[in-house]
Amino acid sequence: MCSIIALGTSSTTFAQGYSSAVKSYFKEIAVGSEFGKGRKIVKWTKDMKIFVMGEKIPALETELNKIIGELNQLIRPVRMQRVFSKAQANFFIFFGSSNDYTNKIEPNARKYANRNLALFYVYFTPQNSIDKGSMYVNTSLMKAPDTRKHLLREELTQALGLMNDSHKYTESIFYQKFSRATQYTSIDKKLIQILYSNKIRPGMSKTQVEQILATL
Repeated sequence: MCSIIALGTSSTTFAQGYSSAVKSYFKEIAVGSEFGKGRKIVKWTKDMKIFVMGEKIPALETELNKIIGELNQLIRPVRMQRVFSKAQANFFIFFGSSNDYTNKIEPNARKYANRNLALFYVYFTPQNSIDKGSMYVNTSLMKAPDTRKHLLREELTQALGLMNDSHKYTESIFYQKFSRATQYTSIDKKLIQILYSNKIRPGMSKTQVEQILATL
């Protein structure tokens, strides 16, 4: 089993005529990871069952439900759902300090968590299907409500397999520099839809992805 850092009934279908800008951005964000060495597509192929731990923060709980609703419109046939016991979960969201996150949930993320206000950590199979993971937002240090919401949205979205950041689009959820974006841009939504189309499969190389994108 591998790990990497940076979380319907019908499959997602492609809209006609994605622009070259969308295709280029997809390759930049989806192939490889911000911290890992992989250069292949990774994605969930089973439902993502989310359990929330740590501080009880009603505003973030509400925001999480909103994000899940938005993503479930984009990632079919995979679905996200909240569960209310650890035994049911395959993805954990933690609100609190980096030390508590690494002590209670993901010790393997320790060298990254201490220098990031938020991060995700996922595990995937030899076939590059993500099968479990976690993320955290450092609510002990970050108190600004919109920044907390942004970090929650960004890390949860990247845990889907869109693992890189970019300097290209300032309003994008994947923007490399400091951001408080709390909505997906049009191009963000297209990237999520492309990744979860049945045409993009776990384990695809950049060359294979380019071949698929050329048909769109």
